[in-house]
Amino acid sequence: MPRGLLYAVVTFAILFGLLVLARLVGAYQFYTVPTSGCEPNVLKGAYIFGTNLKEAKKLELAFFRTNTELYGPGIWIQRICGVPGDTIEIRNGDLLVNGSQIDSAIALKHTYHITKPELQDILKRGLITTADLAPFYVEGAIQISMNNELVDEFYPQFERWLNNQNKPEPAIQKAFGEDWNTDFFGPVVVPPGHYFMLGDNRHNSYDSRFIGFIPAEDIVGAAL
Repeated sequence: MPRGLLYAVVTFAILFGLLVLARLVGAYQFYTVPTSGCEPNVLKGAYIFGTNLKEAKKLELAFFRTNTELYGPGIWIQRICGVPGDTIEIRNGDLLVNGSQIDSAIALKHTYHITKPELQDILKRGLITTADLAPFYVEGAIQISMNNELVDEFYPQFERWLNNQNKPEPAIQKAFGEDWNTDFFGPVVVPPGHYFMLGDNRHNSYDSRFIGFIPAEDIVGAAL
């Protein structure tokens, strides 16, 4: 075998072995995102790299192990919104951590009241496509989930849709024993050794509001 070819084969074998080793120890992982729970920042169907060499910090995206009654075992990606000792509250759909509103630092998807002409204008502008369009109807009005930054830029008149404060969600009641829902939640303190995770698509994310706090040992890595 020519020396140059032998060198190339050996180099490839070493690199491939290092890549396999990195995956086995979690230094390098490759995930597919099956849901829209972290949109607009992580799209459904996206491929995301993760690593356990970098510690995920507060307000960063992280991967964690979970095993829920509804979805079974899996590895999910969500945002670390609360660390041990933090007081978490959601008031009128806005996240408060230790009394400070932090949602303004994150691109999110919220649900808005819109009219049929406004929906047609959104589609005409190409801000969303019919492929990811999933409007729903409440009391005769159209509700749609949209990137809040697009709404701020093009439709500042849109009114956000919120759950009724007096209408608790059974899954949240089961997890926390309180009459809360996705838009009116807490306050609650994150216990030692745990994290409070949220998806960025706040009305379409099955997160710590429903499944409780995530143990630190179940955090498998940070998103890259």
